[in-house]
Amino acid sequence: MGALTFGRFLRHRPARVLVLAHTCLRTCFLGAVAILWAAGSLRPYAYVALLAGSSLLAAWGNAGQYTMLSRLAGPGGRLSANSLYSAQVSVAVIAGPSLAGLLLAPLGIGSLIALDAASFAFLGIQAWRTGRSTPAEGEPVQARAAESGFRQLRRLGLISLLTLTWLFFFLYGPVEDALPIYVTHDLNAGAGLLGAYWTSFGVGALVASLVTGTLRHRNIRRATLLIVAGWGACLLPFASSPVGVTLACFGLGGLIYGPFTPMTYALFQSATDSASLPTVLAARGAIIMVSTPLGTAAGGPLVGALGAAQTLTASGAATVLLAVTMGIAWRPGRRPRRRLAAEKVGQDASKDEMGALRAARAVPVGAEGNGRMPQGEAQGRSASSLAGRPR
Repeated sequence: MGALTFGRFLRHRPARVLVLAHTCLRTCFLGAVAILWAAGSLRPYAYVALLAGSSLLAAWGNAGQYTMLSRLAGPGGRLSANSLYSAQVSVAVIAGPSLAGLLLAPLGIGSLIALDAASFAFLGIQAWRTGRSTPAEGEPVQARAAESGFRQLRRLGLISLLTLTWLFFFLYGPVEDALPIYVTHDLNAGAGLLGAYWTSFGVGALVASLVTGTLRHRNIRRATLLIVAGWGACLLPFASSPVGVTLACFGLGGLIYGPFTPMTYALFQSATDSASLPTVLAARGAIIMVSTPLGTAAGGPLVGALGAAQTLTASGAATVLLAVTMGIAWRPGRRPRRRLAAEKVGQDASKDEMGALRAARAVPVGAEGNGRMPQGEAQGRSASSLAGRPR
């Protein structure tokens, strides 16, 4: 939750600094866990506290990563870069536990945690080097960059997208509670079948992330609504269908779910200028990161009251209802008028700024008759136009 306290600090720091701060903190806390384990002094409360501390700057690191992706890929490659990043995360989720299991016996728990800490240090150094080699975008300094990320989310019209993302992840939370109970209690199966469910989901998400980068969507918001509705529909059969059907539906759900994160990040990246992007993404991360844990906390009582299969189906039905509700709120008949009004306000502000700049500047003698604007005035007009342009 560091973004809540230091929101204004972010706008003065390059993206690579945010990534480095996050990775350094993770390295220090995980290193402390490894040292305490090797000394035989690690207690459960200390372990939980150190893990919590290592995640304090998670919003900063996430904001820095996607800001760097946006700058490296440019406007035309943001979705592809986001998709490749999501695919790498899916590969890590699939292969990471298996690799840890292979290394646990020869290395031991303490050495394995120390290796994890060293990996974060390596990634931080690589992010720093990448950021130094990336040319900064030449955008003028804007007064609006001083706004907090939360105010900018509201001004840029991203609140509805943020609400959809928060509720979508919240409704996903009960799935993590209900699926293990569904496998062990309702199906009387073991960890192998549970692993098959999550593997099918992970493979589907990986394939979808790789394919998403090759697509060109005209309306990404509509695609996100279809993703939300499709994932919810894949959960509906759990109340009455056999295991083969639910396993196939869960894998299909991963295939549908996969593009959601890269698409929504692309919307945030395209709606925000480069100077404000770290602040906006950090504010987004601070809000979104609590959604799935709260959904997981709410899922426990639901499983106890409804049962595991019914909880999965209820989560799916609520997710489909969310997509329908947001689809009505985003229907084409309403959004263009708001957008046109915002654009008119931005254009009027830009004209006022340019008029004031012309009045304040003295036009050199002879410039009136040659049909050209003096160089200094042209540069000022360009900066003023960019500063007043609606994002």
